[in-house]
Amino acid sequence: MAAVDSFYLLYREIARSCNCYMEALALVGAWYTARKSITVICDFYSLIRLHFIPRLGSRADLIKQYGRWAVVSGATDGIGRAYAEELASRGLNIILISRNEEKLQVVAKDI
Repeated sequence: MAAVDSFYLLYREIARSCNCYMEALALVGAWYTARKSITVICDFYSLIRLHFIPRLGSRADLIKQYGRWAVVSGATDGIGRAYAEELASRGLNIILISRNEEKLQVVAKDI
């Protein structure tokens, strides 16, 4: 029984002397948690603002915003072709630029 009491007394002394360190670490942990929470909330807000809210409204009128013509480079493959098709579907006149003239003719006919 004396061994248990002496351990308890030793523990109380150590806890009393480390109390300020524990409070400092608790503040650091609270600061870290708050900062991470704010970051997650801001990222979630950006996700909603950029991906979901635009789908609820009507499409932007690109002709009114930027004019009737659009220039697309690299329009024969990949992203350039997808941009050209999307802009054409929205009613813009497209100027296609590419390194390969045969592919360019095929894409122009497809659009």
